[in-house]
Amino acid sequence: MSNDFIIASPKRVPLLPAEELVRAARERFGDALRVQPSPEGWEADYHLYVEPNGVYDFAIVHFADNLSVSFEGTPEQNAELAAWFRGLLPEDFPRVIAFDEGWFGHVDLIPGITADQVLSRWVDHSTPGWDANDPDLR
Repeated sequence: MSNDFIIASPKRVPLLPAEELVRAARERFGDALRVQPSPEGWEADYHLYVEPNGVYDFAIVHFADNLSVSFEGTPEQNAELAAWFRGLLPEDFPRVIAFDEGWFGHVDLIPGITADQVLSRWVDHSTPGWDANDPDLR
C-alpha cells in the first residue's frame, strides 16, 4: 500500500464538487487547512494541505473532472480520510473504492466504513483471483 490513495467510482460517477469538498474540509480541519487552487488547465483544480501546528501533514487533491480525489499521507491518515470522504456522499451513492497509486490493492468504501475497516478490508491485487467475481474492476 503506497502513501497515495485515490478515491473513485468504478462506474465513473462524479463524486463531490470541489466547493463541497473544500467546505467539508474547512469544517473538519479548521485553521490547519490551507486551500490552494490550481492554475487553469491542470488535472487537479484544488490542493488542500492540512498543517497541524504549521507542519505539513497530509494533502487532499480534488481533480477537475470530479471523478477522483486523492490523499497523500500515511496509510493510517489515508484510511481515516477515505472513511471521512465516504461519509460526505449519500448512502445510496454508486460503488466507491479507494486504491493505491500503483493499483496494488483497493477497498470498497461502503456507507459507514471506519478507518480500521478501510485497512482490514484491503484487497491485495497480488492474490490470484482477487478480481474473479468483480466485473467492475477487471
